[in-house]
Order: sequence, then structure tokens, then C-alpha cells
Amino acid sequence: MVDVFISYPQKERELMLPLKRRLEALGLILFVDVDGRLDGSPTFPKALDQGVRSAKAVLGCWSPWALTRQWVQVECAMAKDENKLVAVERLVLQLHLLCSWLVMVSSGVGLVLSSPV
Repeated sequence: MVDVFISYPQKERELMLPLKRRLEALGLILFVDVDGRLDGSPTFPKALDQGVRSAKAVLGCWSPWALTRQWVQVECAMAKDENKLVAVERLVLQLHLLCSWLVMVSSGVGLVLSSPV
């Protein structure tokens, strides 16, 4: 089972990578399309659907650009419906606090729904 599904737009991949590395260092199992191989493939929608549904938490890496992207919107809406959306604004993201919180979530402590300000 996947601990954390990371939702972000490919254009902002470099902003997401430090977070990905930190979560992996904590031993979390991630679903993240780092190199864009899934994007545009015929299996893309199904892979994303399965990734979101199998994850314990979905980390929505939000920015003004990200919120305009169709797949970020779809992934985060699915996660919200399943009460496992953790939304963060990347401009104010504090990695150590978020990583600690995601470790607690993946351990079954509970989920808190966050929304943009």
C-alpha cells in the first residue's frame, strides 16, 4: 500500500523533489510521477485513480499554477472525497513539520483536511 500520493504539476517538479526525497528518507512509500512517463499515456487516468485510492494520504502541492491544472484538481477532489487530502501551499511549506505530520498519518493516527488560505 502507498503511504503518500503526491499531486503536483510537472512544470513545478523541481519544487516538489526536495519534499519527495525527505519523505522517502523517512521510509514512506510514495506514488509520484516524477518524470512524466504517465502523463499523456493511455493508462494515465487509471493509474492516477488507483494511486489516489490506494494511498493513505494525498499531498496536494498547491500553487496558483497547480490549481489551474486539470489533473491536480481531479486528484485533490478525489482525495477530498475520501477524506485524505493534505493540501499545502508550496511557498510557505515547512518540510520538517509536514514530514513529521505525514509520518503520523501513514501510521494511522488520523487525517486532517487542509484547505488553501
